[in-house]
Amino acid sequence: MQTNRGFFVPARTGSILHNVSELLPPPVVREPTSNAITLRWLAVGLFFVILVGMTLANREAENASDEPSVGAEMIQVRMGLQLRSVAKWLESQGQAQNAAQYNESSLSALRSTIEPLREKAPKNSEVAALYGGVLSLMDKTIPIPMLRKLSASKSPADRSAAKIVSSKTLDKAEAEKLAEAVEEFPEAGEILSAIAFEKAGDKTALERAFPASGLIGFMAIVGVLCVGFVLGLVAWVLYFSQKNKAGWQPQGHPFDWLNADQASKLALFSVGCFGMFISAQLFFEVGLKGLPESATIFGSSLVFLLLLGLVISKITVGGQTIMSWLNRSQFSLSKQVGIGILGWAANLPVILVSMLLMQNFIKNSNANHPITEMISQGGGGFAMFALFFAGAVAAPLWEEVAFRGALFGGMNAANRGRKYGVVISVALSSLAFAAIHPQGPALWLMLGWIGAMGCLLTYYTRSIVPAIVMHAVHNGTLLLMSISILG
Repeated sequence: MQTNRGFFVPARTGSILHNVSELLPPPVVREPTSNAITLRWLAVGLFFVILVGMTLANREAENASDEPSVGAEMIQVRMGLQLRSVAKWLESQGQAQNAAQYNESSLSALRSTIEPLREKAPKNSEVAALYGGVLSLMDKTIPIPMLRKLSASKSPADRSAAKIVSSKTLDKAEAEKLAEAVEEFPEAGEILSAIAFEKAGDKTALERAFPASGLIGFMAIVGVLCVGFVLGLVAWVLYFSQKNKAGWQPQGHPFDWLNADQASKLALFSVGCFGMFISAQLFFEVGLKGLPESATIFGSSLVFLLLLGLVISKITVGGQTIMSWLNRSQFSLSKQVGIGILGWAANLPVILVSMLLMQNFIKNSNANHPITEMISQGGGGFAMFALFFAGAVAAPLWEEVAFRGALFGGMNAANRGRKYGVVISVALSSLAFAAIHPQGPALWLMLGWIGAMGCLLTYYTRSIVPAIVMHAVHNGTLLLMSISILG
């Protein structure tokens, strides 16, 4: 007798006969292809084509616009300032030699941003202001034409930035007024404000704005990634040396028993997940207009997860709910979590190679994510918590249900019996997953691989739990790195 199990409920213990029978799917009832089935697949395909087209169009518009595109340079500047904070602290502890090394590293980080910022500055006033700020920090003079352009601007933020970077000293009242004006800049404002206060005599302004603790947190996450990278290499060696042995064979997808009609309906459900996601966002952004952005992000993510949980616990397939089918693994919950962590680690070497291969494309593509931009705008502890919840909890849960559970599950069942059917299903669902992300084509290879790893973990364990864990750890580490530097 089968039981309704959720994502995180391990298989019941009992007799061997019971455990085996519990994993057996209902008998497959093959149905001939119908117009309804064809229309469902066309609807799924058309939806993702439109979604990808909108993402590409939005990315193209952002690349062509004058919106800030400092990306890696902003991270370098902030790291440089945090290195400077470490140097100041070491000086206070009487460690002059170590302080000198950190000061040199700080200057090196700032120096590396000068040329790329100089190239981008003529196209965007915030980038020009940041460029001027970096030159000011290094006691260099901003080019006269660029300074005149900022000074002649109608924007108070531009004029205030010009005043900050061109002045040797400022009085306190003037610094406060200028700092308030440059807050309009979402990314460079904090740096320019700290420079203004420092020029007004507050010699600890930059250290308070960019404390050493941020760099310490960043380095801690880098350490975790280094350990994960080594663990990932070990995981690949272990996999290739053991993959042909008993116990290492894939268990199949939880939905690989679906007939053609059910497979098309399940794939269409992935589209429904997007509908629920958009509905939750609109409810908060339009229906509850006026809430702080952090409250909207957290509230819409939480409501969406509750709505998704309700839906997948009510809709039945083969006599049981979608939720109960999403974990049919023979592995215990703890083993599934461990497999997910190994999957995250195994991703790291592949991601590193893909980023090296695509580095020039990434550099020239302005491949920013909205969450990264929100982090750089600050907002306090709750804002950071809301972004972390949305990115490291909500996104892994619903995206794995939609892509690895529904879309990949439906495609895999539809391609059952075909040569390379699993490969085709992994490739198409992973491409769809990568292409909907706002970073654009520059990161499709990396994002597509993450999607493919999620498919493989699901196919090998007969559960989406390992894919959720892999996805959550990946997003969580990246978010913590961003918060430590940009938050």
